[in-house]
Amino acid sequence: MDKFIRHFMIRTIISIFFLIIIAMAFGVIGGDILQLSGSKNNVKEVDFTIRRSKLFFYTTYKAEFNNVTKVQHRTENNAERSLVSTVYMINNSGKISLFGELSNDNDKLKREIYNDLSFFIDDDSRKMYSKMYFKINKFGWIGIGLFIIAIIWLLNLPKIRKRLIEEKLEEEKKTRIAKLHEERVHGLKSCN
Repeated sequence: MDKFIRHFMIRTIISIFFLIIIAMAFGVIGGDILQLSGSKNNVKEVDFTIRRSKLFFYTTYKAEFNNVTKVQHRTENNAERSLVSTVYMINNSGKISLFGELSNDNDKLKREIYNDLSFFIDDDSRKMYSKMYFKINKFGWIGIGLFIIAIIWLLNLPKIRKRLIEEKLEEEKKTRIAKLHEERVHGLKSCN
């Protein structure tokens, strides 16, 4: 393989590797996963495990909350005096927010979680609950886009390599033809 093509391929693979690392960093910054799992120990009393993570492998928060009797969806004012909602799990000794203190997360997602948990607690026939909720902000979408670009680039690398080799062979062919033509013309001039 030509030295230029070999160096080009090495630089391209290194670039793709760094693009994947940047995409994963954006994914970690921009993607949150909330995992809720619960089991009923008594009628209408549920033990829950709450886990928040980034890309499944980096846990940012984990807690267990026992004997939950109900969930509550509340809208309150935050420090900037904006209305922000949250979902609370409530037991006899207190309550815990699933989103921290009045987060600015998507209200539609909070309402969905509230409905899911309420139906689970009220349905006596269901004994186990497990669900994951995903939230992606703009950094997460940028990370997904960069990752897709890196994968497409990686998949097209053999085609790019083949095209470079074809162009190099075509260039060498033109150089040989030009050299033969020059030798022929030079040979004809020397005969005269």
